[in-house]
Amino acid sequence: MSNLHEKCMIVHLTISKWTARKYDQKATESVTSQFNTKTDAGRFNKILVDHEALKRIDRFALEARNRHNAMSLPWNDGGDRILPAELYMEYTRRIQEAKVKFEAEVDSFIGQYEALKKEARVKLNGLFNEDDYPAVSALRGKFGLEVEVMPMPKAADFRVELSKEEVASIRADIEARTNKRINDAIKDAFAQLYDAASRIVDRCKDADAIFRDSLITNLRELLDVLPCLNITNDPALAKAIEEARPLAEVEPQTLRDEPDVRAETAKRAEKLARKLKGFLV
Repeated sequence: MSNLHEKCMIVHLTISKWTARKYDQKATESVTSQFNTKTDAGRFNKILVDHEALKRIDRFALEARNRHNAMSLPWNDGGDRILPAELYMEYTRRIQEAKVKFEAEVDSFIGQYEALKKEARVKLNGLFNEDDYPAVSALRGKFGLEVEVMPMPKAADFRVELSKEEVASIRADIEARTNKRINDAIKDAFAQLYDAASRIVDRCKDADAIFRDSLITNLRELLDVLPCLNITNDPALAKAIEEARPLAEVEPQTLRDEPDVRAETAKRAEKLARKLKGFLV
C-alpha cells in the first residue's frame, strides 16, 4: 500500500443549493399558542417557491453525486474519496458533464425567480416576507458544484519539531489509520458488487418481478470501473469481478423472455453473493 500516493488521489465533491425554505418564528409561536403545545413541539418552515422549479437542479446534483461515488472509494467520514489516477480523465469528463447540466438548470431557475416570487406572494399570503428572498445578484452564489483534488497523505510527510520517538509514533499511527481506510475502501468495492449481485437474485427469483434494463447495465458499468478501484490489487476482488462478468453478459430482454436463463442467472448471482458476503464482515 506504500505506493498508493503515486497512483491515487483524494477527491471531494461539494454541491451547494438554495433550499428555498425558511423558518418562521411567528408562525411557529402562533401554532404553539393555538394548540397549547410546548415551544419545542415543532417548527414551521415556509416553502418559499414552488419546489417543482428546483427539481431539475436536484436531479443533476444527484447525477453528479452518483457519478462521483461510482468512480471512487470512501476515504473518510468527511466526504473525501479515493480516485485512482487512471480514472481521473473519465471522472473529470463525467463530473463536468453533470456540472454543465446543473448550471444550465440554475440559469433557468434564476430566469424564473421573479415570477416564482410573485406566485409565492399569493400562495403564502400573510406569511410572505420579502426579506426571506435573496437578491437575484446573490442567488447564483447559493448554487455550486465543485471538485477539490488533493494528494493521498503519506506518513513520511509528517515533519514536526518533536523528538524522534514522538515523530515515529505519530507516523506509525498515521500509517495504521491510512491502512485501515484503504482496507475499508476495498471492502466498499466488495459491497458494491455484492449489492449488484443480490439485486439480480431478488429480481430473477421472483417470477412476477418486472425489472428495468438497469439491473444489468448498472452491473456492466460497475465492472468497467471496479478493476481500477481495486487499488491494492486484491486477488479475491479481481476473481469476484471475473466471476461477475457472465452475469453482465446476459441481455435484460433474455431474462424477461426465457425462464430457464433467468433461473440459471439467479443461481449464478446467488453463488457469487454468498462468496462476496464473506468479505463484508
